[in-house]
Amino acid sequence: MNTQLIIPAGGFGTRLGRGIPKALVTIGKKPIIYWTLKKLLKIRWSFPPIIVTPQNYENTFKNALNSHFQNINFLIIEGGHERQHSVYNGLRYLHPETEIVVIHDCARPFVPLRCVEESIEKAKEIGSATVAIPVTDTILEVDEKMYLKSTPNRKILYKCQTPQSFKKQIIVNSHEKAKQQNLLFTDDASLVHYMGNPVAIVFGDPINIKITLPYDIAISEYLLGIENSDHN
Repeated sequence: MNTQLIIPAGGFGTRLGRGIPKALVTIGKKPIIYWTLKKLLKIRWSFPPIIVTPQNYENTFKNALNSHFQNINFLIIEGGHERQHSVYNGLRYLHPETEIVVIHDCARPFVPLRCVEESIEKAKEIGSATVAIPVTDTILEVDEKMYLKSTPNRKILYKCQTPQSFKKQIIVNSHEKAKQQNLLFTDDASLVHYMGNPVAIVFGDPINIKITLPYDIAISEYLLGIENSDHN
């Protein structure tokens, strides 16, 4: 089935304190988006990856990507105010023959290719799939006064990761309905599930971290060192 990748890269990552789009923050002297694409481009995509940027940053991203990936075509488009709006914009640029849409956070540059491939296979079978890992810590639900309210059973709790993969019509129709109903979700699997579609879980990997806080940069540079030494 024909696959196409969407990378929402519209966030500024204010918690990193850099004042630039998170995707352009460097780890190992290269921007996060470089490392994410370097990994994901090992997969053969049917059509050019779609990169969704912050507003007014299309040329900046185009220049950055051209300097690292001279012979690869990307569709670089402007995002919206929220992640969901950016994904919706990306969906509008899918190739007409795309059958499976893979959506992956730009800030997860260490995703194992196994996770991507298995999510695609599950989407082909079920229609929708998300990568996730079991919760290992005890989770506490608290009330508005910061008192313990309940302790959910961690055996049925998973931490959501990306990629999330979908049959094209499922993800497009779900986003259209969310737009019409003015509903906002933090991830696409939750949106699709809310619209009545089953979502399969693909086991993720703890290494598939999301770069969010300053110490994540140090962790990422450490992980890059491990990956680079593995290939020597």
